[in-house]
Amino acid sequence: MKRLLPCLLVSSAVAAGHLPAQDAPRPDLDPRIEKLVASVSEGRLRQLDEKLAGFVTRHTLSNQTSTTRGIGAARQWIFDEMKRSSAKLQVSWCSRVANACAP
Repeated sequence: MKRLLPCLLVSSAVAAGHLPAQDAPRPDLDPRIEKLVASVSEGRLRQLDEKLAGFVTRHTLSNQTSTTRGIGAARQWIFDEMKRSSAKLQVSWCSRVANACAP
């Protein structure tokens, strides 16, 4: 019975609406970021995933010159998508080794 009492109290508080709603806005969240996150489309993410899966492999040792399969095709598609996404975004290739392209 001692264990049952706290469970009953919590249940009645939830039923009566005395606990704060989980959907209530938090004052520490940046509304710009909330808007950005809310704009993410599940359908668009699915399309992107299917497109990348269509390159069959993105292994770094896969074909780098094919326009339809492997890391080269995937890399070029990502580059083109980034260029297309915003005129303000600066997109460029880096020919140096990884982590050496920082300005």
